[in-house]
Amino acid sequence: MASVALIVLDTLRQDHFNEHFDWLPGTWYPNAYSTTNWTAPAHASLFTGLYPSETGVTAKSRKLGSDLPILPELASDQGYRTIGLSANHNASEENGFARGFDEFWGPTQLLNPDNKNIINLEKVISETDSSGVRLYLKILAECFSPKHDTIASLTRAASVKFDIQTLSKGVEDDGASTVLERSKIMNESEDTFLFVNLMEPHTPYNPPNSYNSLSKSITVNIIDTFSGVEHPSEVRQAYDDSVSYLSDIYKHIYSNLREKFEYIITVADHGEMLGEHNLWNHTYGLYPEVTKVPLVISHTSDESKTVSNRCVNLLDVNKTIESLLDIDSNSKGRDLLSDFEDRDLICEYQGLIPIAKKRLEEQGLLSEKVNSYDQNQYSLITSSGEYAILDSDENIIKSDIDDNDDKISSRIADIREEMECYNQEEIQEEISDDVMSRLEELGYA
Repeated sequence: MASVALIVLDTLRQDHFNEHFDWLPGTWYPNAYSTTNWTAPAHASLFTGLYPSETGVTAKSRKLGSDLPILPELASDQGYRTIGLSANHNASEENGFARGFDEFWGPTQLLNPDNKNIINLEKVISETDSSGVRLYLKILAECFSPKHDTIASLTRAASVKFDIQTLSKGVEDDGASTVLERSKIMNESEDTFLFVNLMEPHTPYNPPNSYNSLSKSITVNIIDTFSGVEHPSEVRQAYDDSVSYLSDIYKHIYSNLREKFEYIITVADHGEMLGEHNLWNHTYGLYPEVTKVPLVISHTSDESKTVSNRCVNLLDVNKTIESLLDIDSNSKGRDLLSDFEDRDLICEYQGLIPIAKKRLEEQGLLSEKVNSYDQNQYSLITSSGEYAILDSDENIIKSDIDDNDDKISSRIADIREEMECYNQEEIQEEISDDVMSRLEELGYA
């Protein structure tokens, strides 16, 4: 049995990764792609080896179907100890991503590691169907439960509800420092599958003071996505500062983990638009700045650095991990550590999340303009690395492929015909005000 760590560096562009992470040993994949443009469906692909529409996790539904076997469950069935540490609410307990983990720390625990009695908001929300006033009353009751630190829990709940970031943190970053401390004490005698999501490059960009050259936090929201930001150079600087901090702290995390894991797989779920094509954030579209991701597979006994230029995606990351853990599943990925055939890949954009669409409409954008942002898009990545994006009417948005529109559309259709789409209606959710507040904090609204 091989102990494996999957480390997701949330929202990290490949070009910034190349600049800051050149210290990382292993096999680098400069032609690695996500399956989508944002966190929840990308993690669904990592956990299942399926495209987002096959998992039901899309812009319109962030929750994993309970009947969908996922990587931590399968690893647990194989006898592995499973540990999850996720700083992102969209890849946490409330959306079904904690299933199968023996131990799971979400944003609440990672941001408040010294207070074990603080309310776990993600867990409370995941265990109730309530919303609105009923959800608030349930959270309030939990805050006053004898098992919780009432003041700290009320502060945590208020910080989420009213988007007061400083109230919700007991650490100076977005949870990476807590992961570093946890990496020091992990038991190396057990066969383990570890999943980590680190949020430092995600908006709001707010690295620790020693890295924060602007001395402030910068948030890019859905309005900025299309209207632009007031100070583009500051946004880019804040993002780069955040990546610089992540590289330095991840170097220490990696050093600790390499003593306990045979393989460490470092990947991003998606990238970020920083003004290219007049877009910001990652809430819209499939441009390569969002879909091309860093990927490095490190065998921890080997300090060498090699490069594979073959085109791969998150499905392949899933299959590679499952092969290392001796798991047999319905993954459509390829084991990157064995011989595999080249093939076309796709990315899916499934429209705007509902709260983002609502915010755009509240800003007075014409409904037909908003609806145009809410249409599906697909990108095709050929085995030779060519890239094309098609809109919902199969018109080319961007392409460096020689084929015409019809041939590109046909190649995408060939892949989609092999997909069995999950019935989204089975897992549609009502987004509570608390969840909306967190989505706003992360720039999705």
